[in-house]
Amino acid sequence: MLLKWFAHTWASSNLRKEEARTQRLLSQYDSEKAAADRRIATRKSDYQHKIKERQEMRDRELGEYIQFMNSRLQAASNYMPKLDQFQTFTFTCVDSWMKVDLIQQEIDIYKKKIEAIFSTIGLIDAYISELTNLSQRQGRHVWREMIAERPLTVSNAYVDKTKRNVDRGSKLSNDEFRNELKRLQSHRDALHQEVKVLLDERKALHASKDEVELVHNANKQTLDTLYNDCRDHWNEILKGFESYYANTTTEHEYVNQWLSNLKEGGTLKEITEVINTSHEIIKCAQEIYDGIKDDFEGYREIIQTARRTGEYPSNYSSIKACYDKLLPIAKDRGALMASRRFLYGRRDELRGYIEKLKLLHPDEVLDSLYALLSEEREVNTWRAFGINTYKQRIAYRNKQKGDQHAAAN
Repeated sequence: MLLKWFAHTWASSNLRKEEARTQRLLSQYDSEKAAADRRIATRKSDYQHKIKERQEMRDRELGEYIQFMNSRLQAASNYMPKLDQFQTFTFTCVDSWMKVDLIQQEIDIYKKKIEAIFSTIGLIDAYISELTNLSQRQGRHVWREMIAERPLTVSNAYVDKTKRNVDRGSKLSNDEFRNELKRLQSHRDALHQEVKVLLDERKALHASKDEVELVHNANKQTLDTLYNDCRDHWNEILKGFESYYANTTTEHEYVNQWLSNLKEGGTLKEITEVINTSHEIIKCAQEIYDGIKDDFEGYREIIQTARRTGEYPSNYSSIKACYDKLLPIAKDRGALMASRRFLYGRRDELRGYIEKLKLLHPDEVLDSLYALLSEEREVNTWRAFGINTYKQRIAYRNKQKGDQHAAAN
């Protein structure tokens, strides 16, 4: 009986202890569940508040964006008549330039004709001199030997005919020799007269060129005025796009901090500079995070597993404390990277606007005309328009560098 009583008492005592422990665990789990429910409810409320704030902010940004785009469209609409006027006048300028260019081509042809005739006169003078020197029989013999040893390098119908006559003349009498000299001198005088006529005609062409060039220079000045006016208006539209996000706040603390002290409040150029500066900052933050990454991710995995399964290790509080200590480092790195991504987005958005806007730059008009005019031969755009576009200036500098490199080698 005593043994039975002892066993019953021991069993009852252990049962009560186990029930008490179970109740404590259940109470603990209920408390943790209640705490988790409160955290979820708080987080849900917080998320709802943030979503509402973000939605309101996006609605506000969308309204500002629409207003901005409308203002840019209005500015572009005001700009288009100026661009049309500039484009129309480029054809006037091309027409006057083609008149100048056509006359210049004629002048160049006259120059070549005159040079060719003077070259022929020089040959005739040489023949006359040789015939005079070879008027004696011995001289004529020397002429035949000279021609045999050193053939003439210039050949055309007249030169060949004259050579045959000189060869034949070496056998002629002195009278015939003098007749041949007179014939050469007569032809030379005729060529001199022809040159005189060509020079007079070329002089008249130069006078005509001066007249049309005077008109063309006036057209170039007018075109330059229209170009500068278009460029100034285009730059104003460009500044509007470049400074679209200037002096605006964001949901990223680092972005606000980086842009707050900028001179123009965050133009495209300044955003690009901030991005370049942020690389080193993020690199340092990444190096710090790499030093705690394994521990941090290990603590996070334990906490997530415990919350998912409801089985909390005995050192959970210590692990949570270590996790909370490292969490700001990870958050700081994440905030920095998110801020840079945000700026990348703004930069690319503004660049997209500007790429489309470039199609309205007056340079596009001139570059298109230059490509058209250069299909058959190279065109000097400065003479044609009095303006060198950005693309042409770059091409000229690259050509100079190439020439310098070739000269150095």
